[in-house]
Amino acid sequence: RGARERGAAMRGAAAPDAAAPLHGPDAPDLAEQDLQCSICLEFFHDPLTLGCKHSFCRLCLLRAARLAPDGRSCPQCRVPITNIERPYTHPADAALE
Repeated sequence: RGARERGAAMRGAAAPDAAAPLHGPDAPDLAEQDLQCSICLEFFHDPLTLGCKHSFCRLCLLRAARLAPDGRSCPQCRVPITNIERPYTHPADAALE
């Protein structure tokens, strides 16, 4: 599917719960995880997770921060970025290995 079709499908999908556990018995199936960057609409490549728990491709996030007027807010929720972190192994990392 093209980027526009994926984008339309994503807009109709429910957002994943940021507080949902990613490992253990209560973790959702990987197939249920959203493995797409909301900037490029492609599968994550070298994903980074912000303090607000939104994840983006590393390059997409760096470009978005460079082009944004303030340059230091999450492209999705606009919460100020205090640091970029990898608090856990992102599901995309495991799926793409």
